[in-house]
Formats: sequence, C-alpha cells, structure tokens
Amino acid sequence: MQLSSSLTLYLKFFVTVFYTVFFGAWTAALWLAEGAVWEDAWMFKVVFSLAYFLGLWGMHRFFRFLKRVDVREGRFVITDYFKTIELDWRGVERIRLRKVIGPYRVACADARVDTPFSRRICFLTNTKRVQELIELYPPLKQYFSAVL
Repeated sequence: MQLSSSLTLYLKFFVTVFYTVFFGAWTAALWLAEGAVWEDAWMFKVVFSLAYFLGLWGMHRFFRFLKRVDVREGRFVITDYFKTIELDWRGVERIRLRKVIGPYRVACADARVDTPFSRRICFLTNTKRVQELIELYPPLKQYFSAVL
C-alpha cells in the first residue's frame, strides 16, 4: 500500500524542473536582452533574479527531502525514485504528522537505525491513506504520534 501521496512525485520533479527551466530561461533572457528599454531596467533584472534564486532555494530546502513510502507486510519501502531501501517496522521509532493544507500532511518517520536517507525520512501523505493503513495493519497505530 502506498502511504505517501502521489503529489510527492509532482512536487519533487515536475514543479522543480518546470520552475528551473521556465523561469531560468526568463532570467537569462532578461540579462541577455538588448535595447533601450532593458538597459534602464537593471533593478527589475536584479529583483527578478533574486526571486528566481529564492524560489530555487525554497524548492531545494523543502522538496528535496520528500520520499515515497510504501508499506508491505512488516516493512516500509522507501525510495527517492533513484535509490530504494526496505526498513522493518521495528526500525521506525515514531511517525510524526504535521498538517499542511486540507487533508495533506507532512509525515516524518524517525528511524532507529541509520539509513542512506538519514534517520529522519519525510514524506507527504493524506489523512485517508493513514487511516486506511491503520485499518489494514492495526499494529502500526502505535507508531503514529498524532491521532487523525
């Protein structure tokens, strides 16, 4: 069963690639454009470039850590779409849920052991998936720090 939301793939790859390519091209075009209008618009170029780099930093800061998490009998399967690991349920200390927007939540699983993704594995999930998981695997309820 997939615990993480499909929105993870959208945010991690589509949004970041689209933003980087589209707005990067605009930023480059602003600096390379010639003409009387663009020579006096240096402040606009600087502000636009600053906004572009702040957007890149924000996506790197928040989307880079998102993982896809699936649950199989007795194991969590965690992937960043390039590398995949399996972690036993006992290898997870707790899963903390924080509300983001509507039914979506950021969940951070604290592992008891070191993994290639570090001890904190964050993913985007929604309330419905967590409730279905707990109904399907009742022993997992003890790992969740927030009741839905």
